[in-house]
Amino acid sequence: MLRFLLVLVLGALIVLASFSLRAFRARLRARRLAAIARATTSSELDRYLTARDETVLEAACARLAELAPAEDLLPTLHTRAPETARALARALGRKSPKLLEQALVAEDDPTRRLRLAHGLATNEAGIRVLVEALASQSNSPEDRGFALDALEASPREAVLPHVRAALANPPTPELLWALSDAGEPQDALLAAPHVATDSFPVASSACETIAALLDRGEPPDPARVRELVARGKTRIREIHPPRQNPLADELVLRLEELEERLGTRSSVPA
Repeated sequence: MLRFLLVLVLGALIVLASFSLRAFRARLRARRLAAIARATTSSELDRYLTARDETVLEAACARLAELAPAEDLLPTLHTRAPETARALARALGRKSPKLLEQALVAEDDPTRRLRLAHGLATNEAGIRVLVEALASQSNSPEDRGFALDALEASPREAVLPHVRAALANPPTPELLWALSDAGEPQDALLAAPHVATDSFPVASSACETIAALLDRGEPPDPARVRELVARGKTRIREIHPPRQNPLADELVLRLEELEERLGTRSSVPA
């Protein structure tokens, strides 16, 4: 009984501590945002330009863009920490999109181009660079993920042609996720061949993408998509027999669900 009461008390203390920590963080954020809004010089913002709180960092960069000329801030973009550079690029993109686009066109370095593109997610040139970044096998998964996040602000109809063109080459998981976000039902045919790839992250992303595109409607040639899905399932089972690899088993189950949505399921063992 005593042990039970101690557990209850400990649980209550943990809950109270959690609420107290949230309240403290909320008050701290509010104070920081108020200080940022009151800032009248760039130097007053320095301490907030490295904040881990994304809301505070975005506000600090937005205020910096208001206080300092865009021409002066642009060269500093490439000397800042990646998180700060992305937030500042977004602020500069709102303030001086033409200046940012000119810098992007003139820049050759891929890393610098990607930083600039984060501020041009609604611009054709920026969208092209962001898609190139998330499609690049040489970029880190983190950089590809940030490029994908930036495309959330982009019009789907502007993203889709670039994603379709990039799929002429072996895709990254992030490129397939971009197709999932921007694609149409007919684009399931672009994703379907990749369920048979040797890379589990790519095969899994291809499976998720097909499912998302089917949610938007039936593809023009469901039989062809189903054929490619079945081929992928066969390929997986050639390498991983049932019950030997949990990831492979889970992927096969998802592929079978796709087959059922597309028509008759194949007879490859689960």
